[in-house]
Amino acid sequence: MCRNMGMWLIGSALLATAATLSASEPATDAALGEQLVRGFFANPAGASLAAGFQSVHQDGARDRDAERALLKQLQLGDYALADFKVTREADLLIVTYSVAAQEMIDGQPVSTEPSYRLSVFIPEGEDWQLLAHANLVAIQPRR
Repeated sequence: MCRNMGMWLIGSALLATAATLSASEPATDAALGEQLVRGFFANPAGASLAAGFQSVHQDGARDRDAERALLKQLQLGDYALADFKVTREADLLIVTYSVAAQEMIDGQPVSTEPSYRLSVFIPEGEDWQLLAHANLVAIQPRR
């Protein structure tokens, strides 16, 4: 009886440890995903874009060079990031979030209403690079 009880206690402890580790991984990924997005918004022109980078915006798709050109001329004012959702697939971190921002893209203002965006990050050595980004906020027509 004592032996069975001991085995049960060990098994329960192992299951509890496994559950704790599983529960902590998403929190770690969530914190990392939010940190990567906040870093991107803090310095968009300095973003590390992966070699195979692609983006899509309301006005079309861009490769890495076109996105770098866009980010260099981006005029980003005050912004608020919220509603982060982070998932991990293999080595990728997929992050969706809402942004309310004062910004100009291609010299045109965009809506300041919160809109959702998607960013995908891939590890490169000890760092992370942006592999894909979707920003479908409507560009307001010139007046």
